[in-house]
Amino acid sequence: GIDRLSSAFHAIRLEPGRLLASLSGLDERARPQVLSAHHQAIEKLGLDLMPLATSLDGQVIEAIGHRRYPRVLGVQFHPEALETYQKGAMFRSAPGGEPDFNPRRYLTAHPHSVRFQQSIWRWVAEGLAENAARH
Repeated sequence: GIDRLSSAFHAIRLEPGRLLASLSGLDERARPQVLSAHHQAIEKLGLDLMPLATSLDGQVIEAIGHRRYPRVLGVQFHPEALETYQKGAMFRSAPGGEPDFNPRRYLTAHPHSVRFQQSIWRWVAEGLAENAARH
């Protein structure tokens, strides 16, 4: 079975035609896996904010964008967790236990997940490069 650490990985639903779906090239059937540990979530969206992704049950907004500013992206998950992508990185499912969970292997076992994560970082990097070139 999947241990306590991996339960922080879960599938999300991308909103069709919105930023995350278009960045990754994935359609509404794709269910990329993301890493998160929620204890808070968005209850009510602010002015001009819109959901880009939700939990599969639609109860948690996993990512938001802005209707007027296309470079705004807020995520409830953690694509920045570098250990997720390290080849061979292993984690313990319990304190003091043997390393028995490889996040990268877990993600690659789920269709579209790595492509989805990479597309987010590519978009962020392109935006930073564009901004640096203007200034």
